[in-house]
Amino acid sequence: MTTYDWLLLIPGPMLFVPGLRDWRRLSGAAARLALARALFGLGFLLTTTKLPMLLGASGWRMEISMIGLAVAVTGLVVQGRAMESSYRSIAVMLGSIVAMACAMALGLFLVTSLEVTATIGIVAVMAVPIALVGVITVWLLRDDPMLGMPLRFRRTIQES
Repeated sequence: MTTYDWLLLIPGPMLFVPGLRDWRRLSGAAARLALARALFGLGFLLTTTKLPMLLGASGWRMEISMIGLAVAVTGLVVQGRAMESSYRSIAVMLGSIVAMACAMALGLFLVTSLEVTATIGIVAVMAVPIALVGVITVWLLRDDPMLGMPLRFRRTIQES
């Protein structure tokens, strides 16, 4: 395994262990947020493609990654509910993840079809669809008080 492969294994335990510890120690919304962090860390760890090789189960790489993705999405939903976001906002966030992956695939297709070879050109071409997905996501989440514009600021704008 390369250094890069080892670096991919670091964030999972760094999120999972403290999240699990805090989940058992705290209560209420803080405990749900700690559980969400633990689930997301476990999902990230399982999604890392080198973990199955490390465990000696290389043939199960895709299955373990899919389980990790499901656990990470569950963590995202738990976090959204702990912060009292609506199911609509949670669905928008999940859709944004899928749209971001599609935007990256579209960016790679554009880089290949336009035959861009310079690094700055690749970054510029890939940034366009990714930025578009980000703008659309922010626009869709504008009414969620926990994710969008704070209510106090919105009231101040409406009063003036």
